[in-house]
Amino acid sequence: MAALAALVVTAFVGLLYAVPADIRARPRDDPTHIAWRSAMVLVAAILATIVYYAAAFFAFIDGARPWGAMEVLGLAPACNTVAAVATCLTLIVALFAGPLVAWEVEPAAAGEPVGAILRDVRDVFARWREDRASAVVAVRNLIVGPAAEEFVFRFVLIPLHVLQGHSIAASIVYSSLWFGVAHLHHIVELARRGMLRSYIARAALFQLAYTTVFGCIAGAFAVATGCGLGVIAAHSFCNAMGFPDVDVFRRTRGWTRAVIAGAYVAGIAAFWYMATHWLTSDTMPCVIRERVRGDVK
Repeated sequence: MAALAALVVTAFVGLLYAVPADIRARPRDDPTHIAWRSAMVLVAAILATIVYYAAAFFAFIDGARPWGAMEVLGLAPACNTVAAVATCLTLIVALFAGPLVAWEVEPAAAGEPVGAILRDVRDVFARWREDRASAVVAVRNLIVGPAAEEFVFRFVLIPLHVLQGHSIAASIVYSSLWFGVAHLHHIVELARRGMLRSYIARAALFQLAYTTVFGCIAGAFAVATGCGLGVIAAHSFCNAMGFPDVDVFRRTRGWTRAVIAGAYVAGIAAFWYMATHWLTSDTMPCVIRERVRGDVK
């Protein structure tokens, strides 16, 4: 199964470079480049589905209980979509309480409290005709990327590891590590720009750590809710926010810094409390976990 997981990830990343050379030579945010890569991601998702069901077929012969089609697609029959989306967004917004408060209280960010999110949403819905390039980038960041990555790395790779006999927790961690490794190809862009090797190495380690941690969070959401839309919504929010601007603590002083620090601590604490209570609650569908335990027939 580890080889199959490696195959899925290799196909997901490798197909991005199967784009014609003249298209690859264009900037990453070029609309044509994005369209080609989106098509390749769709092909990778189809291949991942085939790999999973091939593995599930042979595992089922050995007496294992593979997830059904709806669970793998993130559309479990017991999934309450509204509740799942609300739960995932509430948790992820709590985690980003610090950056959100920083946008409100830091003078440098005045007038743009939720700037990144509003800009991306505006690009998708209001600027399609006026600035198609920006809108296409927003669609990639908020829709295509999150949907494809959550499907492959959460709703295919997690059950693929479960079929191998790993626990749910271990399967989440393994799929998250694959998620982190799959993002390392971004260093190619840094190399093209002529960045120093030391900078590229630091960027790669940071990218690996950040995406792996996020993968664990998204994996927990997927397992608890069994709903793809909730996890995709959380992923889209994170893409719109970007990595928290921790440099804000260098730029601020006094009460401003204290308020922002308090928001960071409170947000992380609230996220941890809600995650450990909500995601393990008997009121959550937990279809994926129940199927693995054998509670779902």
